[in-house]
Parts: sequence; structure tokens; C-alpha cells
Amino acid sequence: MNKLEGRKLEGRTCVVTGGAGSLGTAVARLFLAAGARVLLVDIDARGPRAGGERDRLRRACHRGRRRCRCGRDRGLYRQGVARFGAIDVHPSGAIDNSFQLAVEKGLGSAMGVDGTAFFNAMIPLGRHGLPDEIAKSVLFLASEDSSFTTGATLMADGGMSV
Repeated sequence: MNKLEGRKLEGRTCVVTGGAGSLGTAVARLFLAAGARVLLVDIDARGPRAGGERDRLRRACHRGRRRCRCGRDRGLYRQGVARFGAIDVHPSGAIDNSFQLAVEKGLGSAMGVDGTAFFNAMIPLGRHGLPDEIAKSVLFLASEDSSFTTGATLMADGGMSV
């Protein structure tokens, strides 16, 4: 299988920050499937609650256990470089959705409507994006598929910015 058929990150070492969250875990899973060695990092590798993010982080590491390291400290970077070599890709999966959720909840409450439904109606695709959809955009930028892309902003927002 060549890189155009799926192993787009074969031989590359990638650091994914925000690894305990839904986006970081989705990026890590996709990078592992694309052949990357992944260093999955989060400020709290256990995740903010029992289950949820913690379980996703552990599953992402377990599936690629030979090609994945998990943790939360600076020493992990040194261990990752010692084990995998130089870092090739370093996207951030660290996105705090609490602000957006607070806006939706507050606006919805003030207007007497469902805030999420209100924003969904504004998005041309009619819904919020999923972590796996955003991860595909990150894979595009991390791979050779984007080799002729420069000086551009990729908006994975369902058409909101159009």
C-alpha cells in the first residue's frame, strides 16, 4: 500500500497534545492508522474524569502499543525522541470546548431556545463537526497531501466561515 492509499504518515513521529480529549484521541487514532509513531500527551493523561477521555486515551495507546507512548510530562518528549527519533509532526488536539458550550447554553437560556440547535441552523451543513471529521483535516495537513498548500487557513467549520 502506498502513501496515497492510506499509510500517509509511515515512518513519521508525531506528537499529539490534548490527547485525553475527543479531538486529540481522534487525531491519534487516525495517525496510528496512517502508520505514524505517536507520542500522545495531555496535561492529565488520566483525563478529567473516570472513563470518557481517560478510556479513549488508553484505547488509542493500546491499539498502537508498539508505536505509541502516553503521558503528561516533559520527560515524555525525551523518551519519545529516544525511542522514535526526531519529531516530524506536532499538531495540537488541545481545544477547550467549554467556551462554546457556555455560549450555547447562555444564549439558549437568554433566548428561550436550544442553543445547540440555534447554532446548527446557522451552520450551512446543519450540525456541529465531529472529532473524526476534524482529525481528517489534521491528517491532510500533516501528510504529503498538503505539500503544495502554503499560506492558507483551512477552515473545518461546516461552511460557517463562507
